[in-house]
Amino acid sequence: GKLELQEHEFDLRETLHAVVSSNQRLIQHRHAGAVKFTPVIEGDTHLPARVYADSVRFLQIVYNLLSNANKFTEKGEIQFRVSVVDDVAQAAAKGWVTLPNTATTATASSKDVN
Repeated sequence: GKLELQEHEFDLRETLHAVVSSNQRLIQHRHAGAVKFTPVIEGDTHLPARVYADSVRFLQIVYNLLSNANKFTEKGEIQFRVSVVDDVAQAAAKGWVTLPNTATTATASSKDVN
């Protein structure tokens, strides 16, 4: 079957901060300091406070990215960066995963995940 999105308005900043907080505890628990977790939500004021999207799918994607980073990183650093991106092609060239929305793009850096 075809995936149907359940779009509605939700608080992007609040959602991102909750995901970061939850994953930070999981990473610290699993690695006991061997892996540094660097979450950066750049320019909170530039991110829209509310977005219209499927919040369940959005959370699923972000949790999966961070869960995989946690699972496959034995030492080093996991970076999670969210910012408004004007040039998606340039972000992709830097190795960022982009999740486009009509108003903004959330990015998660995959640096040091492997």
